[in-house]
Amino acid sequence: MKLRNGLAVALAGMLVALSLPVAPVMAGDETATEAEVEVLPGADLSYGARVVKSRFTLLSRRALGEPDGRGASILWKGWVVIKLESRIPDANKISIWAGRLGWSSVSMKIYASADGRRWRKVGSARVRSTHFQRYDFSGRFGEVRYIKVVWSGGRWSWLRLDAVGAEGGD
Repeated sequence: MKLRNGLAVALAGMLVALSLPVAPVMAGDETATEAEVEVLPGADLSYGARVVKSRFTLLSRRALGEPDGRGASILWKGWVVIKLESRIPDANKISIWAGRLGWSSVSMKIYASADGRRWRKVGSARVRSTHFQRYDFSGRFGEVRYIKVVWSGGRWSWLRLDAVGAEGGD
């Protein structure tokens, strides 16, 4: 009996779906607009793919991929080195999604590298929010394949890292 009732409900739902209009229905005060669309090549964008090394970092793999709100925790004097999904030949922006865990703000320093051995300082920032926020560093960074995030200060606070990314091209 339950199977027949379930089948009847499913068939009724399909009939209702088939009877709905296919074309969009517009309210009386709305008018259709014709617009042209131009597709432009996007900038090269790469997120973290693999944790290469870390020190005093909990759940470091949570900082990989696109921002998802999970995040790793970088403790006092900790750091993490993350290899990107792909090499960015002419990086002009490095983005860090970070927040703090604790009672006061925390500082971070960001470094970039093409080979994971020679590091170039990208910049530093003070993280005041307990929620993840995006920190963008713009400049001419050259080839970037690795990003290093270093906890650089903050009393009674840890750095939370949700994602890293680099982009280049126009």
